[in-house]
Amino acid sequence: MIKDIGTIRKELDGFEEIEEIEIPNAFKKGNHIKYITQKNDEESFYKGGKFNYYGDDCIYLESKSKKWCVPICKRNEDGSIKYKSRFFIKEKEED
Repeated sequence: MIKDIGTIRKELDGFEEIEEIEIPNAFKKGNHIKYITQKNDEESFYKGGKFNYYGDDCIYLESKSKKWCVPICKRNEDGSIKYKSRFFIKEKEED
């Protein structure tokens, strides 16, 4: 997890943010995804990994032999959204 804004800017050079409305169709298997999400009530940047597949309000990434889930959003008990993660992919990702 990275919190230094200068480091985050360098990491995101050549990447573009994916708008929330684009997320369901934005990622192709193997796309490298970097992200900002909330963990333990703190927002942090992560270098991410390669997109694997979608889950229920989350995406699954992998890097070498490690696989993990990143929430697209976090919800309140009533189902309303309380936090939305931000996702970034390369500006000119090849198919």
